[in-house]
Amino acid sequence: MCSKNVCGITGHGYDEALSIYKRSAGLFSNEMHSPIMCIGQGIPAIVCRWEEQSSKGIMWKDIGLSDWLFDFDNEEEIKRFVPAVLKMAKDPREAKTKAARAKTFVTAQQAATMKWWSGQAGPLKSKSVKDELITVLVR
Repeated sequence: MCSKNVCGITGHGYDEALSIYKRSAGLFSNEMHSPIMCIGQGIPAIVCRWEEQSSKGIMWKDIGLSDWLFDFDNEEEIKRFVPAVLKMAKDPREAKTKAARAKTFVTAQQAATMKWWSGQAGPLKSKSVKDELITVLVR
């Protein structure tokens, strides 16, 4: 169900979700899948976590988005949440620039990882990268 500014996409597919996110100023979420999808497309995304959810949100710190990561078990971080969401909405150019920097960082890390793996595995011999990677991992 969607209104002008808010959408709930539970149960919808990846493409439909991204089509909604692309028309937004950004996303705030209590889970990691949608924020990862957003950053992958250069769409700003704020992540809210709490202890029972695990430490997955720490990746936001790793990619330079620590001010978009909120620990809802911490009262001081809860106080930062609304101002951060409003800042994202009021300055979409800055928010999209920040999201693009995070995406660029992740893309560079992925490229470096694949370069390292290719050096470990040698040239890929099969048509399936998945099969080749499994072979490398079980060596």
